[in-house]
Amino acid sequence: MINIDQINQTGHLYFPQYRYRFPSIDFKFQNTGNATAFLWQFIVSILSREIDPTPVFGFQDFKVDVEDDALQITATNSGWGSAYDCSFHLNEPILNSLFKMSDRQYRGTIESGETRKIFRLCYSQLTPDQIELIEQKSDIITFFPLDPVTQIPYPETIRGIELRNIKCNWKCCDKIGNFYEEETQIWDWLHDFVLTSDGFRKIRGPKSGAGFPSEVTYSAIIDPTKGIHDQVYPISRKIPPGNIERFHILIGSPASCHLLIKFKFLVDMNQVIESGPFDIKIWNPRNSAWYYVYKDGEELRRDIEKGEYQTRYGKSKDIKRLEQKAQDYPFISEINLEEGK
Repeated sequence: MINIDQINQTGHLYFPQYRYRFPSIDFKFQNTGNATAFLWQFIVSILSREIDPTPVFGFQDFKVDVEDDALQITATNSGWGSAYDCSFHLNEPILNSLFKMSDRQYRGTIESGETRKIFRLCYSQLTPDQIELIEQKSDIITFFPLDPVTQIPYPETIRGIELRNIKCNWKCCDKIGNFYEEETQIWDWLHDFVLTSDGFRKIRGPKSGAGFPSEVTYSAIIDPTKGIHDQVYPISRKIPPGNIERFHILIGSPASCHLLIKFKFLVDMNQVIESGPFDIKIWNPRNSAWYYVYKDGEELRRDIEKGEYQTRYGKSKDIKRLEQKAQDYPFISEINLEEGK
């Protein structure tokens, strides 16, 4: 018999902007017969599919830079649908006091995948009184550029106002009139931005970051443009009488989409175990690069990867015990799980 527990979707471990994982489904098999069962294949049947047309403007989709003494911000629609009637409003205390509302607003339509320059704040527009105000509010800022020869950082200082709280309030509609509204922090992975009495400056300021370990067993990547079809995956697992086997299947897609799917599991020569339908919504904006983590048909070793990751970053784990427990990956029986507590 087959028991399917639930679809789990967990947020990113470090950055709230990455609160995303492809959904993974937890399967539990119990052999209630008197002979060993051989599980040798599973099939993902796509019953219906629809690409999600939601426009997306996340923190990585806004780029800030200094060009020709102007602070320039571009926006990319990483969603799979166009953003109509867009309204962008730049919000930062110092910039608010120096630049007119019209300079800090943008309206228009941005197509799916399109990058558009939405703000260009020119230092040359400022009056002498505004420049004097910048000088009064400036502090000494220490940063660490890289030596071009040794590539070793060294301390340097600049006098100015750090722009660390740049936000964009945006609104738009999709093609069927659904309304979206959000506030997004704008920053750069490698640089900070400073307003000085001589103009805008970009200084080295790398942000900390890390990848995340896999937490699923099998990856099944569904292309919603292929229509209704089956995807077949070979596996090989013996389930002795009375034993329980448990594993996960991750369902991903190269695009944000809404899927209706079901699973078929082939056991022995002529037995087919079929699940009920699953209604799955997958979020994957353009340029996410999540293909580097999840590949179709890949077997991901959950506990071992997690243990190695924690050991690497200072949390001791008995990797040999995990390897022994998981010698028959990608399947871990509940008996082994209980013994490994």
